[in-house]
Amino acid sequence: MSDDDTASDTRSRIYRLRFDAWERLCAEMGWRSPGAASRAIGVERSTLHRILDGSFLPGSSFMAHLMYAVRETGWRHEDLFEIVVRRSAV
Repeated sequence: MSDDDTASDTRSRIYRLRFDAWERLCAEMGWRSPGAASRAIGVERSTLHRILDGSFLPGSSFMAHLMYAVRETGWRHEDLFEIVVRRSAV
């Protein structure tokens, strides 16, 4: 186990949407607006808007809905989301 993996590690790991991949996905899927994308994915438009403007992080429900919507396209989870390490407040 490295020093980065110890129990005293004060960093948090979060998922973040890869916005460049999101734009390519929308173009490929023909989602011309956040409303069209939210309907196709099956999430509230306000949730998608907040994820896109950075005020919300994508949760497991959003990720599951998105991955189900694109299940036959070849897009993978790691294509659309990245893990970001942030230093936590102590």
